[in-house]
Amino acid sequence: MKKSRLWIIVWSILLCVVATGICFLPLAADVMMRVELNICSLAFSLLVLVIYLTGNVYWYTGISYEDAMAAGIERSRLYALKHLIRFGGFALAFLLYSVVAAILHINYWIDFIIFTVGIIVIAFSTMKIKL
Repeated sequence: MKKSRLWIIVWSILLCVVATGICFLPLAADVMMRVELNICSLAFSLLVLVIYLTGNVYWYTGISYEDAMAAGIERSRLYALKHLIRFGGFALAFLLYSVVAAILHINYWIDFIIFTVGIIVIAFSTMKIKL
């Protein structure tokens, strides 16, 4: 595993470009909010997928490159997989919720609250995962 932060930089730039670009599309406010939230949810999942595929768990806060190297690629990938299951599961659940919310005309601020609380809960739940 070679120390590199290239993919996290690429991910950050792409997320900014895509999230900003969506704002220029002629979409209704509720559609735009749902699209933005789902893009963010998908982006978190894609970042964790890249971490899983590369084994670069030192991108997570609290894990040094040296700790990641000492753990080895298999333990690093298992660690990342546990994160991927949580963030990916949330992304899928939120996407399904967004479709139902759009059909039922649920206020998009409810979506925002569910997304924000969901991401915070998922993030805190990953703190128990040890390398």
